[in-house]
Amino acid sequence: MYHMQRRQKIQQPKLGVALIILNGSKVLIGQRKNLPMIDSWQLPGGWVFDDESEQQAGLRHLAFFPEIECSVLEFITWTNNRFEDGVHSLSLYYQTQCTNAKKVSLTLNDDCQNWRWVDWEDLPQKLFLPLKLLKSSGFVPGV
Repeated sequence: MYHMQRRQKIQQPKLGVALIILNGSKVLIGQRKNLPMIDSWQLPGGWVFDDESEQQAGLRHLAFFPEIECSVLEFITWTNNRFEDGVHSLSLYYQTQCTNAKKVSLTLNDDCQNWRWVDWEDLPQKLFLPLKLLKSSGFVPGV
């Protein structure tokens, strides 16, 4: 007798970019205002749209901080993010050095509040899952 196994539909992960914007040894982080993980701390970034490359998405998210002058975005690594609510995403990390941090006023946007420069070794406790995974991987910015 032939048995058909029921196949579960595989949901493709969403693709996002995260920006490691350096100010010397400090990185720019903001506190999330939206789900998932409200109030957790994250790097600047967001989803990659269907009609853009990952680097174009990184530049688009960098444009949310129009005062920031920086070096070229350099791809660093990625994380595989599986959230408790079932959301699955991949985050691609691009690093750059801010060259005018003292002149930048960190404004709020719809996604995050409390933007600030913090030492990588002194990140707040409640980290957004992708940032938590990046930190636990042993990654050190600027190296």
